[in-house]
Amino acid sequence: MPVQLKKYQLFGGIDSDTPDFTVDPRFCRDLVNFEPVTNGIGFRTVQGYQRYAGGKLATEIPCYTLEFSDGNTELNEGDFLTQDGNTAIVLDEATLTNGSFPGNNASGYVPVVFLDDEFIPGPFEKDGFQIGNVVAVYVSECKGENDALYFLDNMRKAWKYFAEERIPSVPGEDKVIGVFQYQDNVYAIRSDGTDSRFYKANNNTWEDLNLTLPIGGNLEFTLYNFGDGEKVYGLTGNSQPFQFDGTNLTMIDTTVPAPNLPSLITVFNNQLVVYYPTMGGTGSLLFSAVGDPLDFTDTNLGAQEVKLNKSLIGIETLLEDNLGLFGKGIDILSVDANGEFAITEYANNSNVIPNTLQKLADVVYL
Repeated sequence: MPVQLKKYQLFGGIDSDTPDFTVDPRFCRDLVNFEPVTNGIGFRTVQGYQRYAGGKLATEIPCYTLEFSDGNTELNEGDFLTQDGNTAIVLDEATLTNGSFPGNNASGYVPVVFLDDEFIPGPFEKDGFQIGNVVAVYVSECKGENDALYFLDNMRKAWKYFAEERIPSVPGEDKVIGVFQYQDNVYAIRSDGTDSRFYKANNNTWEDLNLTLPIGGNLEFTLYNFGDGEKVYGLTGNSQPFQFDGTNLTMIDTTVPAPNLPSLITVFNNQLVVYYPTMGGTGSLLFSAVGDPLDFTDTNLGAQEVKLNKSLIGIETLLEDNLGLFGKGIDILSVDANGEFAITEYANNSNVIPNTLQKLADVVYL
């Protein structure tokens, strides 16, 4: 029988709920090694992740071929070679084209990754002893099907060694409790055994900013400009909320006494909103004064408490200037022209897995 072919631009995302015969053909039923594009239309191969510290990424580093002469020592994977303060790591055993190592006249080539600057023609060393002369250095290439796997294997080794030797992990002893990007910089918070410390990624180092929070918890944060520049507003569940401007850390006094600690934070109606899960049994939302995230006392400017009748897992601003309250079910908090809040039920049979609520183009969660 004849077959008719049609082309469809994939852009809808994953739809596993709609019956097969009614689902839009531009949607996917399942994805393996592909993911939806979050800032555009369509899909892409899964990008994965890699170690980062504010400098070169390991996957930006090529592997090189180092040609040598007058070799007197075998070269094997993992050997460290040096030349005038620069370091290279051997990715595989050397291939000889003439002579031998025992005869001190070996010539050949070996794949390497340079951790610093490239070597230049001249002597190079291993363990402090001269073991040969560099003839030439050039970027390795995959020249045909026969050496494709060899080339890819060396590339993976180059990335692995560079990451291990030149891209440090965030200093500390416990888990990283949070990472965020702010004004083109990446920051991380990790415990040093006593406090949770702020670090800034800077040219493949983690700079200690000498700013601390109480140890433990998990970072919740939002970025917002209340009129004096965008800042970070966050909390960890083990402290009161904070404001961070890239240099200064300001703890925010919400007037709530210990041991009550907030667990969620967002911005709504130009007000900083903080959720205290233990206030009043099922929790309360505290709103700052309109336009002032540091003032939780001026009721004339909107500072107030909104008591809840159930616990929350997440809060996030929705379209049409509503605040979504996510827990066992979803409620909508809205505000009228007089600044009065009202909560209405939206979906009582939809639950949210903790720490999955994200705002992309829309709010998504598991």
